[in-house]
Amino acid sequence: MKKIIALIGCTFGIILSVQAQIQKTPIKQKAVPISGFGGMLIETSYIAGKSATLIGGGAGIRIHQVYLGGYGLGLSSDILQQVNNQRLRLTFGHGGFWLKTDMLSRKLVHFTLDAKVGWGSVNFVQNDGTNVYKVPLLVANPAIGLNLNLSRFIKISGIVGHRFISLNEDPAFSTIDLNTFNYSLSLKFGWW
Repeated sequence: MKKIIALIGCTFGIILSVQAQIQKTPIKQKAVPISGFGGMLIETSYIAGKSATLIGGGAGIRIHQVYLGGYGLGLSSDILQQVNNQRLRLTFGHGGFWLKTDMLSRKLVHFTLDAKVGWGSVNFVQNDGTNVYKVPLLVANPAIGLNLNLSRFIKISGIVGHRFISLNEDPAFSTIDLNTFNYSLSLKFGWW
């Protein structure tokens, strides 16, 4: 009889401690195992030795703490390069699959691991919009960062990553290094 009472007491103790941990989180909410998310991305890095900003967005589905979706980013900075005695504008964009996970996502501030894998192209364009060079590329961008829960459905993230590019060697791109560290800020909407 004493063992049964002790077992019941331990069970209630565990239940109460778990309940207390749930109530201590900064944003009180019920777990949503499957939901959607979407948002905007702003990424800053260096391309051809110049500060460059890429702007885009992404969306997907959230299953527990894992996010699966798609993204797209395009260069919004004006970068001019001298190629074969011509002054050409550089354009760069990529999109693909977005995989991320949040650790301790019920906390007000928590870590996130982020990976974007996709494809795109880098182009040199004349003033009239004519493509002079276009080279397809593959992109992998692993990153780590911090999320801030602004509300039950809005998060802001600051992320640091490194973009790895695989492209065919082309003499026009010998001075361009797209493999670089990047810093991004994102505002995501969803039911966390």
